[in-house]
Amino acid sequence: MQRLALALAFLLAACGQLPQPFQPEEKSGNALLELRDRAGIVVQPVASDAPASGAALAEAMAAHLRKLDIPAATSGGNQGSQRLAGRVTVRPLAGNREETLLYWELHDPNGNRAGIHTQRHENAAGAWAAGAPTLLAELAAAAAPVLAAMAQDPPVKAAAIPGFPDARLVILPLNGAPGDAAKSLPRALQAELTAAKLPVAERIGDGDLLILGNVAVGPAEGGLQTVSIRWSLVSASDDRELGEIAQQNLVPAGSLDGSWGPVAEEVARAAASGLTDLLGAAGKL
Repeated sequence: MQRLALALAFLLAACGQLPQPFQPEEKSGNALLELRDRAGIVVQPVASDAPASGAALAEAMAAHLRKLDIPAATSGGNQGSQRLAGRVTVRPLAGNREETLLYWELHDPNGNRAGIHTQRHENAAGAWAAGAPTLLAELAAAAAPVLAAMAQDPPVKAAAIPGFPDARLVILPLNGAPGDAAKSLPRALQAELTAAKLPVAERIGDGDLLILGNVAVGPAEGGLQTVSIRWSLVSASDDRELGEIAQQNLVPAGSLDGSWGPVAEEVARAAASGLTDLLGAAGKL
């Protein structure tokens, strides 16, 4: 089979502004249906270096979900309740400003991830640490409609991959990954592929397609270093490489040696889009 390749650029929080998160189209009327079992959502305190702000944001999110007719609270729950967790990373900007990056994870009653949502907000420096009510209200109001719709969507059965009807995608461990990328990138990529309605599995079967990732970090020069990520698509049955995609960018030296946070979600989103295109092209050969 002809080998295919794609090159993708990726944006890192350490290097510049993250893209605006996807915003759903506005719908007329009441677009929010009644929660399936009315068991509701338990909103957990948002993880950050400012615990008081994280707890206050959880309360604000629960209040905004209730305004959308979604039962939500920061305590209680039952076996049918969904769980909403979040974490915040704050990045300084020029001019006494900062960027608040927020990553939400919604889990179903069985503990499985039901969806993710990433948002960013530029605000005055210190607003998050101080728990500024205006900032917390704006963050909750912006994310609540997306999370409410996510909570009500029924589980979607993954469709077969065109050209590979019996195959599933298996993401193998990353090589050369700095910081927590060995865990955060595969996890984020799995979430993106699942959201794209592609079949994803953890154990390899004979007809499956393997996704191999490799991260290469160049030497620091002038306070910067090149980070390159290469994803290869390989047939498990005969080890044929069907194609690859590549991502590369310059980042401040050492900026990805710790937690990748929302950066992993942005990288995974671009990688999933490229892999989807790659699968479509490979399936036609």
